[in-house]
Amino acid sequence: MTTYTNMLWPDDPYGTGQLWRKEPRLAASFAALFVDDGERTLPVASAVVYLPTHRTRPVDPTAGLRFGFRAVSAVTEADRSALVRLFELDVARARRLAHVVLGFQLTDTLHVIADLAPDENANRGTRALARVWNGGKPDPNMAQICDVADRWPRLDLAQIIESSGIDPRTVQRALEPQCTLDGLVASLQAPLMPGLAVAGDSNDAALAHQVGEWAAACATDTALVTGLAGLRQRDEYAWDGMMNVGQAMADNLGDCFPTQAFGASFSTPHEAHATV
Repeated sequence: MTTYTNMLWPDDPYGTGQLWRKEPRLAASFAALFVDDGERTLPVASAVVYLPTHRTRPVDPTAGLRFGFRAVSAVTEADRSALVRLFELDVARARRLAHVVLGFQLTDTLHVIADLAPDENANRGTRALARVWNGGKPDPNMAQICDVADRWPRLDLAQIIESSGIDPRTVQRALEPQCTLDGLVASLQAPLMPGLAVAGDSNDAALAHQVGEWAAACATDTALVTGLAGLRQRDEYAWDGMMNVGQAMADNLGDCFPTQAFGASFSTPHEAHATV
């Protein structure tokens, strides 16, 4: 299993086990990437981003945003099981401890990952969140939910990002087209999952690692921009003008994905970032 994080305690982002720390008021934003092997939908990567919020006033992320994250890339059959397990762990904790859980059209993601668990007891948090996300009655003792698509149901993620005050030219991974992921995954020609089972050759293993790292970075960026858009919709974040989210990526992820480069510069429309 390959995990990526910038947190000292990725299994305790809320500080509940650190008695000397004041528990932060966090929003948790989730995202995942999938491929279709012709028979079923399979996860390639997932990520959760933890964004700080304030109890009494909006946060201005352009003043210097610090966020925590954990991402997982699914490289083999065993890695896929680990992805499901960690996703459930992060969802269960977020439902109990986060202020709000955010996502973009997250219903299908939750159902697909829940169905990959070995039994219903192994993914109760993910199934419970899926029921609420699909219109079920929310639990007042759990985190609120925010699907950023609800406000603009006819817009895709790129349009929602721009409508929320994020300059899409500075979004460096979240807007990669599905065909790019499909092509990279298929190019590895894996027997168990398209392109994601490490072959014996060292070059194949290195390429599989890079593709997994790229996919994890894409999931992280998607979770980040989704969280920022949702918190602005909720008036918990506020800023003037168009936000350069590339700066936040460079500041927080620079050392976490060794094969990937992040920067604060503007890209040209439809510029490809899928170099592996």
